[in-house]
Amino acid sequence: MLSTARPKPAVDEALDSSPQTQGAPSISVIVPAHNEARSLPTLVERVGQTLQAEGWSYEILVVDDGSRDNTRAVLEELQGNHPRLRARFLDRQRGKSYALSCGLRAARGDTVVFMDADLQDVPEEVPTLLRALEDGPLDLVQGWREHRADSPIKTLASVAFNRMCSSLSGLHLHDVNCGLKVFRRSALTDLRLAAGEHRFVPLLAHRTGLRVGEVKVQHSPRAFGKSRYGWSRYGVGLRDLVRIALLPRLLEALHPDRQNPGESQHELT
Repeated sequence: MLSTARPKPAVDEALDSSPQTQGAPSISVIVPAHNEARSLPTLVERVGQTLQAEGWSYEILVVDDGSRDNTRAVLEELQGNHPRLRARFLDRQRGKSYALSCGLRAARGDTVVFMDADLQDVPEEVPTLLRALEDGPLDLVQGWREHRADSPIKTLASVAFNRMCSSLSGLHLHDVNCGLKVFRRSALTDLRLAAGEHRFVPLLAHRTGLRVGEVKVQHSPRAFGKSRYGWSRYGVGLRDLVRIALLPRLLEALHPDRQNPGESQHELT
């Protein structure tokens, strides 16, 4: 099991307006959302249609991260038409890492899907990752946005960042920070993410010896609004990368008797 040794956030500060449903689903789709009122109706509809077509039992768990638009009202209305939709509302914006941790603790499925709310993650790709998890000897499958629908500058910066992640961590992935990923909840049941650590879930999993793989997925242009991430994101990411990937490897070099998880990544096409 994976634990980042962070204090457990106060989940009681999240209000759950979910309808009461019978039986636990097999798949929990966790979606952190901040000011995504316009994209959520389409997202919920497409995720539901995709998983229903495959015959999977599922729930969609949206964590509203202190939105200032009408995200809450949209979610409450959507619940009237989508009984498998659950919603949790944080009292203020706490960040994507906190929202994902909150959603994971509320999830009931044996398999968990992380995806973003802005529709750049393509809902129809979820079955591809789920099948890779079922078919391969893996604990976590990461999406790989081979052809990114982003600006050239943002894409090049991401390529450089991913190469640094691979070099420092020993986990050779093309797209560490893709928001679309699936994993076995039993493997990550103790996941506690500090601020910004959502970018490094595959690295954290690999560090504890879990089996991590990736599959190519489609990537769509942002449907509404614009990205809230600026260049400062990469500076913070580099700082966290040193702490999460480089320092543990240096400690392992100084203490070679410590267990090394070894090479656990797999590329699936």
